[in-house]
Amino acid sequence: ETLQQHVGRRTALMVTPWGAVGCAVAIDARGYLLTSAHGLTDGAAVSLVRLSGARWPQSERAEVVWRGDVEQGGPDLALLRVARPLAAVFAWAAPPPVGSPVFAMGSQRHEAPGPPAVLIGLAGRVRRLTPEPGAAGGWRVEHDAPLQPGDSGGPVVDATGRLVAVSYATARRVLLPGVGWSIGAWAYRPP
Repeated sequence: ETLQQHVGRRTALMVTPWGAVGCAVAIDARGYLLTSAHGLTDGAAVSLVRLSGARWPQSERAEVVWRGDVEQGGPDLALLRVARPLAAVFAWAAPPPVGSPVFAMGSQRHEAPGPPAVLIGLAGRVRRLTPEPGAAGGWRVEHDAPLQPGDSGGPVVDATGRLVAVSYATARRVLLPGVGWSIGAWAYRPP
């Protein structure tokens, strides 16, 4: 199994009721997944696609059971639950040293007929690891894998496929309309 296959079996595309696309990562065999909190509502339902590992994309409902309050200094994380056990979940990695390689997975949108988005893997390195301010604790992991808006909630893993953090933000430098590049991505690691 390749690293991309390993991560892909533990990652789902997430579609909100209003059509936003992101990712969610399987963390507990009892049906729990983590994603980013921004854009979600407590108690709301979202659809997860490709979580089952089936050959063809399948959709299932997930409930938002907890959401960090970002505006009050909480983590940009939400906990989702599906109504079935999960066969493949991530194990947590130790916090990575600066410079170590990471592999991030996000959603790539399609304009052509077919699925609106697919999972794509991107490699990079850890740039900085800092304690997250506020009562929640945890760590902010800055890396240079070229993520895009819509990749929030996706996994950032180490070279062995263990979960380092969950993506929540990207920054891009734009020179002209349509011309720009990624200058950093941030992920949150719970305490």
